[in-house]
Amino acid sequence: MALVVRFTQILEFLVAKGQATEMQLSHLIKASEQTVRSVMTQLNQALEDVAVITRDKKCTD
Repeated sequence: MALVVRFTQILEFLVAKGQATEMQLSHLIKASEQTVRSVMTQLNQALEDVAVITRDKKCTD
């Protein structure tokens, strides 16, 4: 259930803001940036064929 809550928080944030840093999402879901990356991977798998959330490695926090 916690994963669904994290998915919802991240998606709502991205819809509202359009983009986010790992640090912002880390604060949002109260987890490490490593956990954010893991959740994003899982979220992309769940959204397969619907949407893709990409990571801009040039973006700084």
